[in-house]
Amino acid sequence: MQLQSIQIKNYRSIEDITFDVNLLEDSSYTFGLIGVNEAGKSSILKAISLKDNSTLLTPKDFNNKNKNIEILFKYKLEASDDTEGFSKIISGETASTILTTHIFQADEVVGFKLTFPYASPSIPAYDFLYSYKKNDFANTAHATKVFFEKIHRTVFWSARDEYLISEAINLTTFSDNPNISIPLRNCFLLADVSDIKGRIASIEGDSTEKEEL
Repeated sequence: MQLQSIQIKNYRSIEDITFDVNLLEDSSYTFGLIGVNEAGKSSILKAISLKDNSTLLTPKDFNNKNKNIEILFKYKLEASDDTEGFSKIISGETASTILTTHIFQADEVVGFKLTFPYASPSIPAYDFLYSYKKNDFANTAHATKVFFEKIHRTVFWSARDEYLISEAINLTTFSDNPNISIPLRNCFLLADVSDIKGRIASIEGDSTEKEEL
């Protein structure tokens, strides 16, 4: 399945917004969010991550308390999805009639929707949407969280100390636990240094070696 778009409704400052995920000129799907402070960039990212972390949702996150928060992921099916592979995702997680009454085909668009009610925001409803028409989504089948975990995984990065190099790092402390600075740890890995502790120990007391490192 290929992600086509993400729609967010009623989350924090967002009333209703849709992002189309299109192939860029550099042949990638890498997008960035640019905006002034408090424009809603973090809200967009957090809304997308709710699929994997709904326990963080509170009533304060509702733009309008009389409406549900909804996150809809649309996917285009690929050739491999129209046979056994896609059937395995659905089987056992939704009504079995889906597989017998609808033949999924390549280029068909399907939807995965999460709905968070104001009364119980930590207990979302999971729905699988599909249709005989390309963008109709007239048919809905209730699903489970396990079903949603079989699609894409969301990784939400946050500005915590271990993800930043905002001050000097004690190399001795770092060599004992490289996870205190993820960027510096990744620098060692990119330089093909797997034995971080050994490499740091080899330059102890040598200012020239330390500078080169």
